[in-house]
Amino acid sequence: MSPSHLFFRPVESSNGCYSSTLRGRGLTALKEEGKKKSNITLLSYQNESLSVKASIENMLEWHHEHDPETIQSDDECKSRVAVARGWLEVSHALHDPIPIED
Repeated sequence: MSPSHLFFRPVESSNGCYSSTLRGRGLTALKEEGKKKSNITLLSYQNESLSVKASIENMLEWHHEHDPETIQSDDECKSRVAVARGWLEVSHALHDPIPIED
């Protein structure tokens, strides 16, 4: 795994946006509030053994836009992050307990 955490250090601002730079270019991302939390884990399968490599707290889609007002939220555009979040909602629905009615 690449040690990107050593070089890519996002900063959260008070307006719910993250900002950072990568290779000298400014990047911004929207923080999605109110989404159902997921336990996302990166697994590695080597030598017939499964091991946990990392845990992911949230997914952000970075843009070269610098104005937070012009960045579209995931609900407005069908990005890969939006599609991944859609599949997470499906997995939650499949694994949520079914309510028992009396």
